[in-house]
Amino acid sequence: MKALSQPEVWFICGSQYLYGPASLQEVASNAQKVAEALDASKHIPLKVRYKVLLTSSTEVLRLIQEANSSADCSGAYLWMHTFSPVKMWIRGLAELNKPFVICTPSLTVICLGMTSTWIL
Repeated sequence: MKALSQPEVWFICGSQYLYGPASLQEVASNAQKVAEALDASKHIPLKVRYKVLLTSSTEVLRLIQEANSSADCSGAYLWMHTFSPVKMWIRGLAELNKPFVICTPSLTVICLGMTSTWIL
């Protein structure tokens, strides 16, 4: 196992505007609680840091660019609230150069390394 030099994994939540502001606020709050629980786990050796709830492709791309340039980010855990449209993730994930995990209500897809190496 390769030792990671960066100290944290970014926990990023995806959703869409159609749920309305009250629901999105609740989703963001729940996502932060999930990230805190993962961070408290003795089985995860890196800090898990909740970043934000994303609802657009522009937000995704901006955050992925931030992750790529951050010396503190070793990877990303992408948690999708019910359904986050895949179109909003394509541009950002094509640029992500760090390991990531995508978790949806019905499917977990793991990508280790570059975005072209998928494990289903």
